[in-house]
Amino acid sequence: IANTTTALREMYYWVMLSHHIQYKAEAVLGDQLLLKTYVTKSEGLRSTRIVDIYNQKTNKLLTTSETIWCLMSHETHKPTRITQEIIDLLQ
Repeated sequence: IANTTTALREMYYWVMLSHHIQYKAEAVLGDQLLLKTYVTKSEGLRSTRIVDIYNQKTNKLLTTSETIWCLMSHETHKPTRITQEIIDLLQ
């Protein structure tokens, strides 16, 4: 959100289509965690974001998730194609 303009936020919003989480190992109280998030694909109406959670001390992958988002128009409240401007912001 920090990289977006007010105009973009007024034109579009995102709706979550699916969210899948894979738990690979546990974190315990006191563990320091490292989160890495990145977009793997943005085309058409959808964007896919990955979040990986690691134990910061051991670098062990604890959890990974994949979320698919759909870009929506504030004006029509219908799905809309992801613009190049938005794709550039996501990279």
